[in-house]
Amino acid sequence: MTQILIEVEDATLLSSIKKVLKSLQGVSIKEIKEPYPKKKIMSGIEKSLDDVKNGRVREIKDPKAYFKKLGVNV
Repeated sequence: MTQILIEVEDATLLSSIKKVLKSLQGVSIKEIKEPYPKKKIMSGIEKSLDDVKNGRVREIKDPKAYFKKLGVNV
């Protein structure tokens, strides 16, 4: 059995396509729906802006003191 996947962007065409395919002997239709919408992939700057927006960024006035607090020798 050969399978063909048809992606239809214009939903108004779907009923016509189904009607034509159902009229063909030996052809069956199985609808496949995506379970979840595709997640948008963020660029580096978008990730950074999201971090700022959600409070995952802190301002450090004295980097040397901060690194010393973390135990990093500079």
